[in-house]
Amino acid sequence: MPEEFVTIGRYLDPTAAHVARSVLEAHGIEAQVMGEFTGNLEPVFNIFGGTSKGGIRLLVRTEDADEATAILTEDV
Repeated sequence: MPEEFVTIGRYLDPTAAHVARSVLEAHGIEAQVMGEFTGNLEPVFNIFGGTSKGGIRLLVRTEDADEATAILTEDV
């Protein structure tokens, strides 16, 4: 059965997304950054009437979501 991942954060800056990923991994939580090559275009899309909720997404396993959110809230 494949693991399910959920988005716990959205970023416009890929560096910030990777810093958050590194913090989580230092706490033993697997994290993934998705959309880093298109996510920083979101302000451009929204200028032209887009309603995108894209951005650069930080994902963790569903079962780690609460702990990951708590870690980022206290560490960032």
